[in-house]
Amino acid sequence: MGPMPPHRRLAYLPLVAAILAGCSGAGKPPEPAAVGRPNPDAPVLGLAGLEARGVTDADARSVAEMLARELMSTGAFRVVDREQMAQILADKAAKMAGTVEEGAEDAVKLLNARLLGVGSFGMLMGSYVVNFRIVDAETGETRASGTVQGKDLKQLQAGIKDMAVKLAAEKY
Repeated sequence: MGPMPPHRRLAYLPLVAAILAGCSGAGKPPEPAAVGRPNPDAPVLGLAGLEARGVTDADARSVAEMLARELMSTGAFRVVDREQMAQILADKAAKMAGTVEEGAEDAVKLLNARLLGVGSFGMLMGSYVVNFRIVDAETGETRASGTVQGKDLKQLQAGIKDMAVKLAAEKY
């Protein structure tokens, strides 16, 4: 079978982009904070970020980064986030102009995240609150969840660390 015309190859790009956007993560994991190297057998956890509720988006991003760092430090997950996914997709878009087979192979590699991390960060009655769930990307089933509360950043950080350890102890 000969090469596919360019207009047909590019037709697959929106489909792959939509699938990857829904996945919210896969690709090269960042270096964990406490573990020298990520566990190559650990499941990939795609973080969609934390929804800001009564706090700034920048604060929610910072707390999401803190949570990601603690989850990675357990060695139980290879964590990737939405920004990494967007960069990977941009890098691969050019390759999608190649053969459909190459593009499909790349998409399968990128869809490696079988767990999604979703949640929120906000204020409730004078305390910071993080609600977080780990969801099976295939079934939509919540596999684990946790809530952390803290009056200040120090309490919040300690709670996030404890929650990460508890989430890491679950079987995925």
